[in-house]
Amino acid sequence: RKRVLRIGNRVVTDMTEANATTDRVAQMEALIRKYFDGCNEADAEKMVSCFEPDAVHYFPPWRGARLIADKWVAAVANIGSRRTIDRIVCDARRFEAAIEWSHFQDEAGQTPERR
Repeated sequence: RKRVLRIGNRVVTDMTEANATTDRVAQMEALIRKYFDGCNEADAEKMVSCFEPDAVHYFPPWRGARLIADKWVAAVANIGSRRTIDRIVCDARRFEAAIEWSHFQDEAGQTPERR
C-alpha cells in the first residue's frame, strides 16, 4: 500500500520527495522564527544571520543585513517595538514564504500595524 501526501495542489507518492519537502518547510519556518526572535530580543547578530548581506527591508526602506538589524535594535530600544507571527505559509518547491505578522510599539497612542 502506497502512502500519499498532498503538497499544495500536488499529490506526492514518493516519500523521499515528501520528506524533503517537509524538511525544507521546517527549515524555512525555523529561519523566519529565528529572525522574529532576533527582532524581539534586539539581537543584531541573530538577525544578520538570517539575511544575505544585500538584503532589502521594504517598509521602512532599509538596504543591507547590518542596517536592517541595527535599525530594529534601535526600534526596540527607543519605542519598544515587538512583533508576533500570526501565520506562516511556505511553498517548498518555489522556496517562498509569506508571513502575516503584527507589530506593536510601547509609545502612547500607537496602534498595532498588521502586514
